[in-house]
Amino acid sequence: MTINMMITRFVDVTNLVYVPKTLKAASAEAADYEWMRVNDNAHICKHGNKTYPLLLKETEGKLEIACGCEAWQYAHDNDGCKHVAAFLKLSNPPQKPIPEEIARELMAAGWTGGRGNLHPPEGTSDPDGEDNEGSDPTPVDPPKREPVPSPGGGGAIKRIIEEAEGLGAIEVDAAYVDEKLAKLRMFKVVGSEAERSVVSGILRAQGIKRPKGQGGRTTNQLLTVDRIDAADVWCNIRVKVTQLWDSDKDSIRQIGLVGDETGVMKFVSWEKADLQMIEADKCYSIENVVTNEYDGRFSVAFTKNTKIAGIEEDIVVGFTTSEYSGHMVQIQNGSGLIKRCAICNRAMQHGTCKEHGTAKNIQDLRIKAVLDNGVTTKNILLNRERTEALTGITMDAAIAMAREALDAGVVSEQIEAMLLMKEYEVSGQDMGDTILVESISEVNAAVTKEEIEALLKEV
Repeated sequence: MTINMMITRFVDVTNLVYVPKTLKAASAEAADYEWMRVNDNAHICKHGNKTYPLLLKETEGKLEIACGCEAWQYAHDNDGCKHVAAFLKLSNPPQKPIPEEIARELMAAGWTGGRGNLHPPEGTSDPDGEDNEGSDPTPVDPPKREPVPSPGGGGAIKRIIEEAEGLGAIEVDAAYVDEKLAKLRMFKVVGSEAERSVVSGILRAQGIKRPKGQGGRTTNQLLTVDRIDAADVWCNIRVKVTQLWDSDKDSIRQIGLVGDETGVMKFVSWEKADLQMIEADKCYSIENVVTNEYDGRFSVAFTKNTKIAGIEEDIVVGFTTSEYSGHMVQIQNGSGLIKRCAICNRAMQHGTCKEHGTAKNIQDLRIKAVLDNGVTTKNILLNRERTEALTGITMDAAIAMAREALDAGVVSEQIEAMLLMKEYEVSGQDMGDTILVESISEVNAAVTKEEIEALLKEV
């Protein structure tokens, strides 16, 4: 049994949004969920061999909730997962106490207190998803648990000793390391998580402070995107910024995509790192980034240890093109008529740029949406040109609509009324969970009178 501890965000339950697929899954699986109480503000949802913590808190009279499942990690700010949907339908809070097995696993993950009143480690319930100790994980991408290694664990022992000694430890005993790994395996803590825990224990025992932020394996290597194939590795990259995304999280300074000749990957720059801003379409040499991985996709995080320098080289980025079809189940916030900062081009929130304040703005038109094919979901992003072509709403028309209604939100509402629940086929640059749409067409769309007349003329 594995408990996913990656709590990244709390959401006001009054603002939760569920796609039909999520509600259907919650309804179908609810009878199979086993609910248990950890404390008044923490509960456990057990489904088969998977176990997830649900954390609750009250902020200014509002109830906020968070889940430890993968869907919650990968969702957008106000999206709800099936476990939270099922939890909110319970008539009474769970009262069944957690068994000793789950209590032991929680304590191994850093929870403190007695079995009947355990509390999550500091930082786990951080609503901004920041890790208060060690490296800064990228949001919504939890580290992948590796298979339980063989009892010998020779490779892991060697890596642990090398890393600990590289950080100043002396006379690290292989038998001691093996014993610590064996104990962690009892609690299903394995792979890079176990190695990091043992190294930290060795350093503490010898009174050595790990350099702040250096929570993973360190290397001075310059890596291309295709060579980043493990989590928790500190490395250097030379990349071009291909996309900068909007984020309303105060903890995130910048988020987007960077790439080189071998591919693209996501990056996040933390606000607390206080690094310089990077610009779209510019190239950089970036030292001391830490890698992360989720579902086979790798990303990097910029921390206080990261150094950024602009370079003159024009890096040609290699993109992957993919196709996807599904029903448009959600038009996301930030769609329709938006304002961008005239200095950095990032979308403004309530007329303010996160970096430049109340700067001069330029207007733009776009669609951020979610497609669902019944098995998976995919985020899609349409720029102004493709938004105008799909909806027939030009920039001038959108501005006129907003002025007449005294509300720019009317444009997004009109787009939603036109597109929601229709089936579309898209193709474009595949960025993992998002496709930057280059072409989009409605599946089984009705043939218009004009199209029929044009066909008849050809005949």
